[in-house]
Amino acid sequence: MKKLTQGWKIFIATSVISILGTALFSILGWPYVQDALWSKHPDVNIYVYGMDHSYSPEELKQQSTCSNITITAVKFPEGVSSISNFPGYVGYFNWSYPENVKLYEILINNRGEGIARNIKVDINFDPFLIVSLNIENKDRVKIIEGGHITGSYSVFEINELLPNELQIIEIAVNGKTIPSIDVWSENQGIIKNVYILDIFEWK
Repeated sequence: MKKLTQGWKIFIATSVISILGTALFSILGWPYVQDALWSKHPDVNIYVYGMDHSYSPEELKQQSTCSNITITAVKFPEGVSSISNFPGYVGYFNWSYPENVKLYEILINNRGEGIARNIKVDINFDPFLIVSLNIENKDRVKIIEGGHITGSYSVFEINELLPNELQIIEIAVNGKTIPSIDVWSENQGIIKNVYILDIFEWK
């Protein structure tokens, strides 16, 4: 059997790589191919802001009101102690919940350069119950388990989170509790960058 020349070997190898590249581009799309070629990695962070009170626009006009706002760290990832450089989110609105209700704003933010895929966010408020749940962008964030009013937990799924993309979920619970949160993604595995903070506390 006649052996292939070096030129034919190079030609065949180049053709195979080209075909595979075209297939990957067709199946995954250009952003995914970019991630693979340039080793861009996602960095998903979860920020949970617990609120007992909010302010009306009239209250905010009073300079003394803003000085009463504090942010308390409830839970940080291991080795992290600073609360700087967080996504700024303050819900300035009229408080419409009973006094015993705690409102949580949950921010899912990709601070990396790559696309995060198949993110699961499992949040549990047991023994307290959910009294209100709102997803800002229902096309991007789906409930796959729980999430019922008078239930105590919910599991959310995000198929992909682009670099710098931010998704927001709002959950009100009928009790003062620190939620249990587990986060996972396909290309990061278990995500430990979970920050829980209390805001709007009165000095």
